[in-house]
Amino acid sequence: MDEHHVYVGYAIKNGKIIIKKDEAEIVKRIFKYAKEGKSANHIARILNNDKVRTFYNAKAWYHPRILQIIRNQDYTGIGIYPKIIQSADFQKANTNIINKTPKLKIEHPFIGFIKCDSCHCLYHPYKNRYNHSKIEWYCNTRKNKGKRYCNSCVILNDELENSINNAFKKLIDNPRKIEIHPKIIHHQHSAEIRHLQHSLEDGITNKKDINYLLNIAQMKAQFEYDDSLIENHMLLYQKVYKSLSMMRNRDMLDYKMITEILKEIIIDSTNKKVYIELINNQIIEESINI
Repeated sequence: MDEHHVYVGYAIKNGKIIIKKDEAEIVKRIFKYAKEGKSANHIARILNNDKVRTFYNAKAWYHPRILQIIRNQDYTGIGIYPKIIQSADFQKANTNIINKTPKLKIEHPFIGFIKCDSCHCLYHPYKNRYNHSKIEWYCNTRKNKGKRYCNSCVILNDELENSINNAFKKLIDNPRKIEIHPKIIHHQHSAEIRHLQHSLEDGITNKKDINYLLNIAQMKAQFEYDDSLIENHMLLYQKVYKSLSMMRNRDMLDYKMITEILKEIIIDSTNKKVYIELINNQIIEESINI
C-alpha cells in the first residue's frame, strides 16, 4: 500500500497506516463545519477562500470531495485506520449533511418505463443541482458511471413530455391508427418443431413421412399460437382504445392512464427519437429535441 491508496489524513510508515497530523487537521475542520450545520458547498467555499491545500491533484475543493470525507466511517477507527473523528461527531456531522443535501431525485409516473437505447438501462429524473425547477432525465449508467460507459444524452423533462404528448395526441385524434391485428411471431414454437424433427428422424426412415408429420405439427402449432395471440391482442387493443377514448375530451393527458397502456419508452439519443411501445405491441415513433 502506498500514499496514494490511503485516505486524506493518513500516511504509510514501515508498512503501517499512521495519522498524518497536518492532513488530519483538515479532516477535523471539515467535520467541525458539518457539525455546525454548514452544507458541503459552504464548506468547500470556506476551504477554497482560505487556500487550504487539496488532494489527488484537485485544483479546488468541491462538494463531492467534502461529502466523501464526511461519509467515510473509517475516520472513526472502525477499520484498519486509526481514529481521527469521534463516533458521536461523525453521526452529528452526517445527520446535518443529510438534512442540508438537496434531494435531487424526484417521483414521476414514467419511472420504470423509460429505457436507454445505448445500454438498455433505465432513465431516472433528477432536479438540476443549480436550478431545482428544472428536471432532467439521466440514463442510470451514464449518471453513475459516466459517458465512458454510455454515450446517451441528458433529456430535459419538458422535451420528453412534449414528445410523448405529441405521440399520444396523434393517436387520440385518430384512433384508427391503433393496430387491430397482431404481428405473428413464429419463434415461440420453432424450438418445439426442431425437437420433434430430431425425434422423428430417430424413429422414421422415410423422409416423406417425416416432412408430412412436420407440416401437420407446424400448422397445428401456428393455428393455436395465432388464435391465442389474436384473442389476447384484441383484449389489449380494446383496453388501449378505451383509455385513449376517455382521454380524448380532456384538456391535458392523464399520465397515470397512459402508464396503464404503456409497455416501455426507448430513448434513441443518436437519432434523436423516442419509441413508445404500447401493451398491444404497437410502436409509436416521435422525434425529440436533445
